[in-house]
Amino acid sequence: MQREELCLLVSPSHELAGKTITPEELATYPLLLTEKGCAYRAEFERIQNLHGLAPKIELETDSTPVLKQFAAAGLGITLLPKIAALDELENGSLTEIIWDGGEFEVYSELLYHKDKKVTKAMKAFFQLVRIHSVEPEETMLSKAT
Repeated sequence: MQREELCLLVSPSHELAGKTITPEELATYPLLLTEKGCAYRAEFERIQNLHGLAPKIELETDSTPVLKQFAAAGLGITLLPKIAALDELENGSLTEIIWDGGEFEVYSELLYHKDKKVTKAMKAFFQLVRIHSVEPEETMLSKAT
């Protein structure tokens, strides 16, 4: 299991670029979000609900590239795992908004069925995950039953 760092992203020309935003302030801006059922969207909505707020959702899609393109074009704010936007943050097409609404607690897990054959490719992939994980190895891989 590994914690995923989430970030709110906008065009560098957006009025909130680089600023701090509260849940109350965010509720007044158009949001570009993933589809319902996505773990980080659910966590975001949980935090908004705790504050009694309803997000102003302008776009829902399962396409991360579309979310990034729309945000870069200035059409709203998107919430994504930081790793999904590293290139855009580096090249300056997107910038972060500092979130002042509590921690987003979202984790990624790698699961496999204990009774299924583990191929050489799977073993190699597991090894890569072990090497690049920041979490302790014993919590990183889980066997599903």
